[in-house]
Amino acid sequence: MAQIRSEILALAETMQAKLDAHAERGESWKQDTIFSLWRRMGQEHVELARAIMKAQEAPVMTRELIDEISKECADVANFCAFIHDNVSRMEGQPNAQVVPKVQE
Repeated sequence: MAQIRSEILALAETMQAKLDAHAERGESWKQDTIFSLWRRMGQEHVELARAIMKAQEAPVMTRELIDEISKECADVANFCAFIHDNVSRMEGQPNAQVVPKVQE
């Protein structure tokens, strides 16, 4: 395996810090469907977009703006990792684990 790039390690450190900040949640994503995780990732994507737009409107890029964007990137990446984790264990599982059934 190739050496992990420094950019990936930096993101991974921020991702871990975000998980550590919510350690009480444990690995709760393992009980979620990948659809619900995807929907939450979309919400995090909107938060990232807002942080980027906020930075774009600022006269200068500050440490606070950089940190905000970095943390929002980590949130999106964490939800990608949750989806990856769940789907990697789904072979042979019923598709109800992918998308929740619609209640009639």
